[in-house]
This record gives sequence, structure tokens and C-alpha cells, in this order.
Amino acid sequence: MNKVDPTMLGISLIGIVVVAGILIAANFSSAKAPVQYSTSSQDRPKLEISEKSFDLGKMKLADTKTKEITLKNTGNQPLDMRNFSTSCGCTYVQVFSGDLKSPQLSMHSEADWSTEIAPGATARLVVSYQPSLMPVEGDVSREVYFKTNDPENPSVTITFKAFIE
Repeated sequence: MNKVDPTMLGISLIGIVVVAGILIAANFSSAKAPVQYSTSSQDRPKLEISEKSFDLGKMKLADTKTKEITLKNTGNQPLDMRNFSTSCGCTYVQVFSGDLKSPQLSMHSEADWSTEIAPGATARLVVSYQPSLMPVEGDVSREVYFKTNDPENPSVTITFKAFIE
């Protein structure tokens, strides 16, 4: 009878566990990629944004101001929105889409949150600016960024300004 080398058996078992772990992790971490469309296609999502830039006006350093922006899908396919981020840790964005509510997303947020807007439906994007988190004075400009599967708006930037007293 052949004897099994315990070292080789241990290495084989470790190899099986590692491969199984990689396969399981890949299955859980692979987010569904959004369907992509061409600009010439009539059958696609189309993002309409109520405002791409705005002015929050004068603010005190201790103030927090918010602005609500409406996002509408005027196309005839689901609009995928993902990779929300901001230009500064003092700026946050939160998305309200149907029954879904995103966490407050910022410059240092995990960018894996995503949502879809059905054709004809709307979502709300709430931008919050809190200058005390990154103290500055005078004119400031900040941005909110996200990506979509609308071929005319694959990368969206919303800009705002304020004057900090």
C-alpha cells in the first residue's frame, strides 16, 4: 500500500482552499457591469440634469448648506449611475432613487454604490457643503462626480461655488 506524504497532502489542501476562496471572492465582488449604448442608438438611457452648476452664496465657516438636483431618465432604457465622488472631504452627495437611499458619499467614500433610474423616472441628488471640515475663506469651488451609461454623459461633473466669510 502506498503511503501519502503528509506534507504533499497539506500543500494540496491549502491549494484547494486558496482557489476556492478566490472563486468565491470573485463571485461576490463582481458588480454587474452596466449595459453600454452608442450615441447613435435611439434605444438608450438619456440623463437630464436640472442644474450642472450653482452658487450657494455667502456662508459662515460653521454653516452647512445643501442643494437638491433632479436627475431624470428621458430615454427608454434604464440609466445606471455609479462611482459617486466629490472634490473635497467637506462636500457630500446623497442619492435618493425610488425606495433607495445612498449613504453620504464624499471624496473618501467607497465608490461601489450604484443605482438605476427607470425610463421616465427621476432621482434626487442632494449636495451638502460643510466648509468647517476644510477651513477656507473667500471664494471656493467644489465638484461632484459620477458615471452613467448614457453615451452622451458617461462622466458627469456638477460644480458649485460659495463665498466663505
